[in-house]
Amino acid sequence: VVRDYQILRLVLAEFLEQSLERPPTTRESLVLNLNIDDAIASAVAAFAASQVTPGTAATTTRNEALELLLNVLGVVGHEIRNPLAPLANSLEILRMAGSDPVLLDKTRNTMARQLRVISRLVEDLMDLPRLARGKMSLVTRRLDVVRLVRACAEDMRSGLEAAGLTVALDLPSTPVWIEADDTRLAQVICNLLGNSQKFTNRGGTVTVEVAVGSDVAISVRDTGIGIDAAVLPRVFE
Repeated sequence: VVRDYQILRLVLAEFLEQSLERPPTTRESLVLNLNIDDAIASAVAAFAASQVTPGTAATTTRNEALELLLNVLGVVGHEIRNPLAPLANSLEILRMAGSDPVLLDKTRNTMARQLRVISRLVEDLMDLPRLARGKMSLVTRRLDVVRLVRACAEDMRSGLEAAGLTVALDLPSTPVWIEADDTRLAQVICNLLGNSQKFTNRGGTVTVEVAVGSDVAISVRDTGIGIDAAVLPRVFE
C-alpha cells in the first residue's frame, strides 16, 4: 500500500507540473506532500485495523508490531536519501577533477564520510527490533564540532548551490571540543540542510552557525517558507 502511494506521489507531482505549465512552488510541493503523507498514514492505519480480530490480544500485538516496522522502515528510508545526494555530486566532481590532487582528496573525504553514514544506517536495519522499541545506539568520542559542521555544510554545498541558494557559515575560528556521536550528529545537520534546500526558493540563503556559551548550539537557518502554524504540532511525528 505504501509503495502504491509513493507511485501516486510521483504521478501527482508530474500532473501538477504539467497542469501549471511550470514547476510547482515549494509551498505547493509541501501541501502536496503533506496530503499524500496523510493518505499513506491513513492507509497503513486502515490496513492494520482490517487485520485485527476483536478481542484477540495477540492479533492486536502483531498489528502494532507491523505498524512500528513500517514506521521504522520509512524513517530509515528517508535517512538513506540524505547521503546519496553528496555521493552523486562527488562522483560528478571526480569525473571533472582531472588530476587536481586537492580537489580529489577533498572529494574522496566527502564520499568516505557519507559512506560511513550509510553503513551506520544499514547496521540500524540489521537491528530492527531495537529501533522499533525506540532505542538508538550512540558511539561517542571527543570531536571538534566546528570541523564536523564545516564538513557537513561542504558536503551539501553543491546541492544547495545548484538549487540557487547561498551557503553562509558562521563558525568559531578555533576548534570546539565536545563528546558526541559524529555519525548521528552529521545525520541531524544534513537533514536540516536538506530541508532548507527543499523549502527555500532560488536566491535564498542558508546559514549554518556554531555558537559557544554555557553550551554549544548548532543552528541551520534559511530564508525559506518556514513551517505553517497549522503543521507545527505535527513536526515531530
